[in-house]
Amino acid sequence: MYGMSKYKLADTLEISVEEADDYIKAYFDQYPGVKRWMAAQRRRMEKEGFTTTHTGRKRRVHKEVTSERFWLVQRGYRQGINSVIQGSSADQVKIASLLLQEFLQSIDAHIVLWVHDEIIFDVPENVGMEALQKIADIMCNAVQLDCGMKSDIEVGAKWGQKMSKDDIDLLFLDEEGGGGGGYGSDDDDDEEDAA
Repeated sequence: MYGMSKYKLADTLEISVEEADDYIKAYFDQYPGVKRWMAAQRRRMEKEGFTTTHTGRKRRVHKEVTSERFWLVQRGYRQGINSVIQGSSADQVKIASLLLQEFLQSIDAHIVLWVHDEIIFDVPENVGMEALQKIADIMCNAVQLDCGMKSDIEVGAKWGQKMSKDDIDLLFLDEEGGGGGGYGSDDDDDEEDAA
């Protein structure tokens, strides 16, 4: 929504341009603080020629926002605003990755992959929900934000094979009751959970 034109939104959602325009207006009516924040970012770009992430990394857009070409100015605004949002998220994931190392070693787990603002972990099958929640808590508190942060926990034998919360609860209940706690088909016996 931040910077997407009504034409792009219409194309993306396969709706009319008028519907997309109404959708954008309704969004900013519902969240006027977002519009004010975006306007403040634009003013900063015009004045300073850059935006910064939460941790201070700069995205320089002076060339774009001072251009005579309307489309280039608009691209600069989109890139600058996107950099604040996505760049701050990337910074938080990197900081969380560093803060997680000691705890991950203590539970014999490790990071497999970063995907945008997500981290894929390889953890033992018997890791338990408490350890998974601690991972989420470390991630959420890596960077202090005024609005707070929420992290979803997803568990599966393989990436993309997410278990339901009920299945996860059963897995760990079974584990606590001495029932083993394993899951998946026989083909998955050698695989560890990804959280």
